[in-house]
Amino acid sequence: MDKEQKVMISVIIPTHNSSQHIEETIRSILAQDFSDIEIIVVDDGSTDDTRTLIERFGGQVKYFYQQNQGSAFARNSGLDHAQGKYIFFMDADDLLAKEILGLCIKSLEANKSYKVVYGKRSSFIVGETINTTKFDRTALGSGNIFPLIVKGLTLTPGQFMIAREAIDEIGEFKGEMEAAEDWEFLLRLSCSYEFLFINRLFVYKRVHKTMKSFYKNRPDLYDLRCRLLKETFPDRADEIIRTYITPLTIADWHRSFGFSYGESGDRQMERRYLIKSLKVWPFQPKLWLWFILRWIPPEIKKQLKNTFIKG
Repeated sequence: MDKEQKVMISVIIPTHNSSQHIEETIRSILAQDFSDIEIIVVDDGSTDDTRTLIERFGGQVKYFYQQNQGSAFARNSGLDHAQGKYIFFMDADDLLAKEILGLCIKSLEANKSYKVVYGKRSSFIVGETINTTKFDRTALGSGNIFPLIVKGLTLTPGQFMIAREAIDEIGEFKGEMEAAEDWEFLLRLSCSYEFLFINRLFVYKRVHKTMKSFYKNRPDLYDLRCRLLKETFPDRADEIIRTYITPLTIADWHRSFGFSYGESGDRQMERRYLIKSLKVWPFQPKLWLWFILRWIPPEIKKQLKNTFIKG
């Protein structure tokens, strides 16, 4: 649905019981060097004091409440209220890097053929100091990134800006999906539009001990993603799977999930996914070494260290 555009950027933040961090998130947005924005917070059934915190911002933030339905429905609700030419999604506990919104607008307005701009992200564990020099250094670029998305490139909220017209063309998030609705949305977006890459850090992702993004009972990654490809591209799915989803790709998926679990402190799930990765593609010497060093008992590590030092 075409919306009347009254501002340049709509920043949409779904939240559920995130009052501990959402104020800091909003302040990182208000501190940007670009002011023609609206901040939309969609409260997805919170039972904490989120509403009270948001009300302190007065007219700087638009607040909408809904019964708990999940972040995809909350983002769609935000889109229903959004009046911006461009859409920028944020999670309620992350921090936007300095001068990013203005940079995104300048880049997209100067490159009219692109409808999406993206950058890099960093992560930090709750309670730790943010390291402004440590971030994802994956080699990325502009153009057709659909193959990268299929293979598992993850772009998170806060890492990209989209022209509203592109969302109107491809459709909103599929909130009824059991998992991976973000990935499915990016599949449709990258299939239809080329992305403009800026080699800058966009967002600091806050890592919790129990990450919302990971569920122990989630479907097998390969089965889930192949099924989503077949549902999203019924006429092309088999070709896409044959072309892009190799054993090495599947191993990369498992390895990425394993490290994500480890980053959040869940060693059991970390071990489970790293073993899966090695089973699918055992030719990963660095992972074998890392795995051995991670799980070798401390007393044996000490013995090895003393042996090599003395030797």
